[in-house]
Amino acid sequence: MTTTRSEAKWDALERLVITSQENVAKTKENMNVMRTNLLTVNKSLGDLADLKTLAAGLGETPMHVGVDASLSRIHRSQTCVDILCYLRG
Repeated sequence: MTTTRSEAKWDALERLVITSQENVAKTKENMNVMRTNLLTVNKSLGDLADLKTLAAGLGETPMHVGVDASLSRIHRSQTCVDILCYLRG
């Protein structure tokens, strides 16, 4: 049985339609993954905003200032063991 030119074109068109449907399905899956990731990022940003608000209520002195002041009291020539003992207090 020989295939006519119009049948070959029809078969090619059917393959293109199937490929297009598969691509649309993959795109929908990717969109769902992106939507889930965006919701996660949105929640994380909300949590970060809450932490920023809490941090603003703690006062104007950043935490690192106190740490720097504590470390400046340690003499530079001390060994690591001496420093750890000093910090444990």
